Amino acid sequence: MIPCDLCGSRDPAPVLESPRLDGPLVCCRSCGLYYVGERRTNLAFGPDAAAATTQRIREANRDLQGIELDEERRLAVLNARTRLHLIRKYRSSGRLLEVGCARGDFLRVAREYFEVAGVEPNEELARDAMAFAPVDQGIIENH
Repeated sequence: MIPCDLCGSRDPAPVLESPRLDGPLVCCRSCGLYYVGERRTNLAFGPDAAAATTQRIREANRDLQGIELDEERRLAVLNARTRLHLIRKYRSSGRLLEVGCARGDFLRVAREYFEVAGVEPNEELARDAMAFAPVDQGIIENH
């Protein structure tokens, strides 16, 4: 299993195993963050161009296309608030860089407490996220 993205612990508890996930869902026993414990594919990560990655993600999410955009955004904000609450247990304010910020849902919520910025390889998503924070379009290794 990969270490927790938030606290670095290497002691996750299994939560859910599903063929529809990119790996097992685990919960960090130290901080409570839920994350994918290991990547089975390069669905969102890998050497492909941003357009190819975007297409792969769209295909993987095709079963969720019936959700109205307003409802999708409402759920994304709820998710972002939950993530922010976890992070604020360790750091209540300061500077925050979100790598892979997508359309900026988390940046929008986090800017209430942090000075935020993002990096996003997908040009279309980076443009959306720029409405909430400074965002560099590209990959972190180039910054």
